[in-house]
Amino acid sequence: MKSLTISEFRSDIAEAIKSLPKSPIAISRHGEDVAILMSVSLYEKAIAAMEDLEDLEIYDEVISSKEKFIPLKEVMKDLGI
Repeated sequence: MKSLTISEFRSDIAEAIKSLPKSPIAISRHGEDVAILMSVSLYEKAIAAMEDLEDLEIYDEVISSKEKFIPLKEVMKDLGI
């Protein structure tokens, strides 16, 4: 991942944005990364991956619980759906 100081980023914002499809950019201040700049498509992929992980965590919690489960078809039938 490319890294730029805030000053470097300010001096050539257009070039930094042009390079985003290739790789995210870490923005640093006083030697410490303070932000990550990434393309919209990479951001959307990252959000989708995090949502998938959350779904897997919920699935694991449900499977490991001792609660009785009612099949969806049975619930729908009881509700008249």
